[in-house]
Amino acid sequence: MIEQLSHPITRLPNYPITRFPVVAALLVIAATVVLLRLRGWTPLWIFAALLVLYAAAGLATGIQTADYHVIGFLGGLKGFLANPIGRGIGVGGNLSIDMATRLDWSRSQSLGHTDVAVESAVGVLLYQMGVFGAVVLGVFGWIVVKLWRLYLDTGNRACAAVAFSVLVVGVNGIFQEEALFAPLAMGVVLALAGLLLGRGCRARPRMHGT
Repeated sequence: MIEQLSHPITRLPNYPITRFPVVAALLVIAATVVLLRLRGWTPLWIFAALLVLYAAAGLATGIQTADYHVIGFLGGLKGFLANPIGRGIGVGGNLSIDMATRLDWSRSQSLGHTDVAVESAVGVLLYQMGVFGAVVLGVFGWIVVKLWRLYLDTGNRACAAVAFSVLVVGVNGIFQEEALFAPLAMGVVLALAGLLLGRGCRARPRMHGT
C-alpha cells in the first residue's frame, strides 16, 4: 500500500511485527506445548506477560523506525485521549480516507503519529468507538478467562490454545489493521471459542447428572 502513495515517504525497514501471523502460530504452539506443563492460571499469566513485553518492544522499535503501523496506532491513541467518547463508526481507518491524498506520511513520520487512526485495528477501534471500543477489548479478555476456566475444568488443551490465540490476535491488532476486523482473523478465533464454550455449557449438565 505504501509504495502506491503519491507523497514522498522515507523507505521503511521490513518491520518484523508485520509478519506477526507466523510469530503468532509459533507462540501459540510453544505455549501449548511448554507452558501447559504448569498448573492453574500460571501459564496464562506468563503468556500474557510475554505478549506485553513483545508489544512494548514492537512499539519502541516502531517509534524509532517510524513504522507506519505504529504511528497509525499512536494516532488512534492520541485521538482516543482527545475524544474518549469516540468519533463514530466509519470515522478513521484505512477505508475511511483517501490514503494517497489525505495522509502526508513524511509529516506523520516526523511527528511520530498520524492525524487519524490508520493501519492499526486497536487504534481504529478506540478512535471510532472511544471507551466503548475499550469495552470490546474487555470482552475479548472475558472470553479468554472463560476459556481458561473451561480448560482447568476439563483438561481440554484446545480451550487453552484458543485462549492463547485470542490474546495473540488481540496484540496483533495493535500492529495490523486486519487483525480484529478481517473475517479470517479474530472472527475465526472467536468462532472457535464459541464452539468450545458452547460445547462446555452443553456438557456441564451431563457432568452433574441432570
